[in-house]
Amino acid sequence: MIVPKFLFNVVETYESGLYLVVLSDLPESGADYRHGDLLELRKPNGTIVQSVSEGVFYDPPAERALSVAFKGFTKVDVPIGSQVWLVDSDRAPRKPSRHYEVKDALTKENI
Repeated sequence: MIVPKFLFNVVETYESGLYLVVLSDLPESGADYRHGDLLELRKPNGTIVQSVSEGVFYDPPAERALSVAFKGFTKVDVPIGSQVWLVDSDRAPRKPSRHYEVKDALTKENI
């Protein structure tokens, strides 16, 4: 049985063409997710909808997602206060960026 993992709360939404982009509150979820993963949208009224992410955007140089795009939704479909959960990501974990590898090496030298 797959147990969904909490990713973030939706703090803002905007529509861009065919896509609804939801902005996160950037919690420390520790989850590794990206474009194509199955996500669950849990609305404040208790409704739950699953959808594949159409795009995941990061706040450079952060490793955490800043926003996620979904196709076929409007602002009414995903109100502020909704939660986004990772349902399934059947793939190898993403490697850290070089930025963090360099930062970690510098930190270790300074200790």
